[in-house]
Amino acid sequence: MNVRINPMSDADSTFKDRNVNRENAAEIIAIDFFKSMNIGYIRYGFDEKFQRVDSRQWWKIPEVIRSAPDFIAFGRTVAFVEAKGYKKELKIKINDLVSYEHWNRILPLFLFVRNFDNSNQYYLKWDNVKSIIYGCDTEKYNNGKTYFILPENELVILNNEKKKTNS
Repeated sequence: MNVRINPMSDADSTFKDRNVNRENAAEIIAIDFFKSMNIGYIRYGFDEKFQRVDSRQWWKIPEVIRSAPDFIAFGRTVAFVEAKGYKKELKIKINDLVSYEHWNRILPLFLFVRNFDNSNQYYLKWDNVKSIIYGCDTEKYNNGKTYFILPENELVILNNEKKKTNS
């Protein structure tokens, strides 16, 4: 399987550079995680890499629908899963936070996140992420969108708390 991982952060790339002839590495690794944990899954959200929607149509779709989670997973419970890759620190846009809240009201939402700097990965319940996110620093991308910065040490703590409650 050829997954092209751009050495520069996707956040610093153009939409075209992020999406042309590339697989979503975080989604591929999430699938491997599901298989290793015997978690059933189906793809759910838009596949921006291979099943592109014409841009004239794309912007007519409400943002919350465009931001549908990547998977529905069948583990201990049925849940939505959003797969996100990052370098250094996880960044969650305010726009995404609003969408995550919408989807979390339908089914529990989990984030599968993978740090491509050190290969650490976490499977986090959105409600737990939300409990710390408002205390995190914020910055803005060049396009003006504001995002929260979730440092790696916070993800480790959330992941360890999840393991304690599952034992």
